[in-house]
Amino acid sequence: PTVPCIVEETIPTWMEALDIQLTENLHRAELRPLEIAQTLWRRILGANIEALEEEQGDDGSATAQLLSNYLTPASQISALEDRLAALSGHATAADYFASGRVRVGRKVVLGRYGMAGWPESKLKKLFSALNVAPVVQDMLAGVDVSARALRDLKRFDPEIQATIVEEARAAENGDVGTA
Repeated sequence: PTVPCIVEETIPTWMEALDIQLTENLHRAELRPLEIAQTLWRRILGANIEALEEEQGDDGSATAQLLSNYLTPASQISALEDRLAALSGHATAADYFASGRVRVGRKVVLGRYGMAGWPESKLKKLFSALNVAPVVQDMLAGVDVSARALRDLKRFDPEIQATIVEEARAAENGDVGTA
């Protein structure tokens, strides 16, 4: 009949919401590699978008509205990458990060969560989970998939990735890594 909760009087900004989500998720024992990578990447993108919006006198409402239209982490990442590219005047978010004019470095954001000292090899391994096709990332929501299985999946075309995941989930044990 009742649930203990904290009622906030003000609605958090989209960046505050991402921060709250990341902080809560990092304390979950069962957090999966894909979930960690998606959440951290959204936070890195968000920090840079927020910095660019501030530079340009933008109140961030367009980004907040944009994010309200997308429900899955993969679709939010795509929307944030597009928004970052548009704000920075680059063709893609990757071009922005390669430009040498990044407003908020990855290590700065990771430092907020005690990860700034992580070796580059560990970060590369973590973020490689995002190399799986976005539609496949959505298919894997809530599925326990190892970082190794994600690295193996990314070697295939997106259509084959989807087929592998579909077949694995239909199998009796549902193990994507074995598939």
